[in-house]
Amino acid sequence: VGGTLDPSERKFMLAKHERLFDMGLNEAHFDGMVRHFATALDGIQVKRSLISEATDALGKFRAAFVEGASEARRRMSSVKKRTLKDRLLEVLDDEEISDVTLVGDDGGRVPACRFVLAAQSRVFRRMLFGSFAESTAEDVPVGYPSAVLRALVEFCYTDDVAGLRDEMATDGDATRTAVRLAMAARFFEMPELGRAAYELARSSMRMNPRLSDVVLDEGATSEEPVNPDLISEAQDMVTHGMTSPLLPTAKAKDQLLLHRMGGEPVLREAIDEFYARVISDDSLQSFFHGVNLKRLKGHQTRFMQMAFVRATVLEDAENLLYAKHHYLFDMGLNERHFDTMMGHFRAALSYVGVEGGIVEEAVETIAPLRDVFERGASTKRAS
Repeated sequence: VGGTLDPSERKFMLAKHERLFDMGLNEAHFDGMVRHFATALDGIQVKRSLISEATDALGKFRAAFVEGASEARRRMSSVKKRTLKDRLLEVLDDEEISDVTLVGDDGGRVPACRFVLAAQSRVFRRMLFGSFAESTAEDVPVGYPSAVLRALVEFCYTDDVAGLRDEMATDGDATRTAVRLAMAARFFEMPELGRAAYELARSSMRMNPRLSDVVLDEGATSEEPVNPDLISEAQDMVTHGMTSPLLPTAKAKDQLLLHRMGGEPVLREAIDEFYARVISDDSLQSFFHGVNLKRLKGHQTRFMQMAFVRATVLEDAENLLYAKHHYLFDMGLNERHFDTMMGHFRAALSYVGVEGGIVEEAVETIAPLRDVFERGASTKRAS
């Protein structure tokens, strides 16, 4: 029967042949099949007039082939070609095809493939394919939280940290992870990852300025240096009151204790003088035996920078300080030693030219940490 396809015929044809249309079937193939059909009819000696009538009757189906081919092209153009990155992202966290597990300092486990990690990091290559014990270990402890390790592994697989980026806008934990990820990138010699992590932390502060507090906390409490540009931007946000309502009032830069002391150069000079006095003190020097003094000075400078910009950072530091100094408390460190060190700090500030009133304000800012030394000493005595 000639004519045109009714809607039900059209729908049936498109659905029935969708797979073939996706394979490339189109109206040119229909025309070829009609010619072959006509040849077949001629081969069995059907009259030419009837052959023409039959092929005309089939002609109404040609429109379905035109439409089916067009729809297939549209579907194919809208489907993104799957890349190696897409395929690797699909197997992220897949334990079945992983041959090593990175274990975070929080106990979290992140499965990975050795060769992928080694391809992105010379440090991983030395660890996992060199003479280190990790080269044969199935579980490899790494001194960063598992959230950091997962973002690091994702970057190794995909050159991106999309999973972490999705959490950034309002999540303080994600911002903290980004700051620590930048530290891990430096350790594993992955500069591209470091830049990506820095930009994540920076953009999170710009979207939500209150997250600058998180960056300052990391700068004060981490044993590793935080990107100084990131710290500077966070300090500027605090200075201009952009983190309200976390801060009761905004302070102009010239009102900040750090600025009134003379800024970072004076603070560094004072810390150099402070440690010169401390390691010369017979009552204190045993606690510093074998310590990397350069690293300790750097950490102390970052900590005091934060404390003298935002004193509430001490609240975050107390538990860390207690945990990090437990072995010193076992050696007898107590609140009297803290008082002695504060005396040296006061003298060091005066020595580098800080005014007396500002010296006392700086000492008072640090003074609440005495409770940590008291607590550590009392725990030691109780045991």
